[in-house]
Amino acid sequence: MNKTLKKTLSIILSILMIVTSVPFALAADTPITRVVDGATYYELDSAEDLYWFANQVNGGQQSINAILVDDIDLENQFWEPLEIYYGIFDGNGHTISNIYFFNSSNAYLNIGFIGENGGIVKNLGLVNVDYSSANIQAHTGGICAENDNLIENCYVTGSVDGYKYVGGIAAYNYGRIVKCYNEATVSGSDYVGGIAGTNGPNGTPLIVECYNKGAVNGTMYVGGISGGTSVNTIAQSAKMLCEYRSDDHECMAEMKEKFEKIFAS
Repeated sequence: MNKTLKKTLSIILSILMIVTSVPFALAADTPITRVVDGATYYELDSAEDLYWFANQVNGGQQSINAILVDDIDLENQFWEPLEIYYGIFDGNGHTISNIYFFNSSNAYLNIGFIGENGGIVKNLGLVNVDYSSANIQAHTGGICAENDNLIENCYVTGSVDGYKYVGGIAAYNYGRIVKCYNEATVSGSDYVGGIAGTNGPNGTPLIVECYNKGAVNGTMYVGGISGGTSVNTIAQSAKMLCEYRSDDHECMAEMKEKFEKIFAS
């Protein structure tokens, strides 16, 4: 083999190694679309599709819609949040797993799958998220940092770690969070909540039929549902599971009676 051919093959091999070592560096094909109730949705079924969609949104197409047609695993690749989103993101009962974000600078102030949600996010599970930030000014939420519209039928597991205003679903809730739950560990300093770091005050933001099963860690304004709540933003209804145990039947009956009196008052 002559020297020229060897050199050419070496260059080709080097290029292939560079290309294959950078995940999602190449542009994905444009996902196919479907029309639902007159609205056009991009069908997403892979990490490449999801990164393509994020690039479109962060490139200025903030009102485009998406629907998941399969579970997607990001394999702990860095996720850049959808900065501002006004479209409909329908998880369609599917999950996005292993979302990784670490904010080591002041580059990001709104941390989550979405930064600021002015649209609708529904039917979505985020599994094993890993969010953390070294920026004390950043706000961190599992689904979004700021919710201005609607998050419905969604859940989050994993770890959501920030400073002020940290929530399992949203850091700030100025809209509605409906039928959602959180199982992620939520940690921060002030305004830390299992569902929302703070709820209010624009209009009548609501948290409805939601629950939290994740650990919530903070120092001030910390709550299982909401860390801080403004006036006139209390949920329309709430449910709580109480468990009491005893091997004494009379003691059980007495505890049951006392709990029922408390709840009835």
